[in-house]
Amino acid sequence: ISERMQDAEDSWYQYLLQKKGQVPLKMETVQLIYVEHAHRLSSDLLELFHELLPNLVKVLQVSSTRTVLVLNQEQGLETVELLQDLLPTVESDFGLKLTIFFGNVWAKLQNDDLRQIFDSENQVFSDFIRYKGDEQIISFAQMILWAFSRNLDMGVIPLRIQQLMDDTKDITDIIGTMWQSQGNLVQTAQKLFMHRNSL
Repeated sequence: ISERMQDAEDSWYQYLLQKKGQVPLKMETVQLIYVEHAHRLSSDLLELFHELLPNLVKVLQVSSTRTVLVLNQEQGLETVELLQDLLPTVESDFGLKLTIFFGNVWAKLQNDDLRQIFDSENQVFSDFIRYKGDEQIISFAQMILWAFSRNLDMGVIPLRIQQLMDDTKDITDIIGTMWQSQGNLVQTAQKLFMHRNSL
């Protein structure tokens, strides 16, 4: 069976790309990491992702130039710093250039929420690559601020962020204070009378 046929028969491929069926694995907290590449990723590199990310549930090739890593983030593994530190070595060892977008860590997902989030994050990442493809590591916050400042369609992301703000006690105060402090964590923590690490 060819790899393309195997992809089409995969339950994650069916759920996220063909819009069929239910989510293959229900998780309390999930994060999608989008990897842009010029050539198909080798099995050695995919194995390395599995070794580096113990919470990696699925590696899914969504196109010839994009692979998505599905992570169970119930334990809250910090992935940005880990992959950012290793990116130069990985690129050198495997002879390729990667662009990595870290989707948000989403909780309390229902029914088709993950599919809608995938569609939205994937589209915003595609827009970013098209208009501003010179960065290699892009956080969710960077991506959303970039999309918001250009008034781009972000799908369900604004609604999900609003729900998160509504459901999370004190988050509005934190965001407002951080905005007033121009993103300075030390000033924000001082104004909220909390430790910077807690913030």
